[in-house]
Amino acid sequence: MMGVDENSVFQLDAETSQSETRFFAFDKVEDKILFVVFTLRAVDGVLKTRVISARFAHKKEWEKFYGKI
Repeated sequence: MMGVDENSVFQLDAETSQSETRFFAFDKVEDKILFVVFTLRAVDGVLKTRVISARFAHKKEWEKFYGKI
């Protein structure tokens, strides 16, 4: 997936969660790369984002989706 827009959001495999669709995204924070896993839920008719995990990405994770840093 080289050359993917750095603002892209990706869907995780269905095996990760059978009860909800999960997504992940990368973003740069200063000189580090943040990796966030989240899901979207409707609560009282309002679509909300539920963060499942947020951490700094490993270099290999970033390179898998965007190529060399």
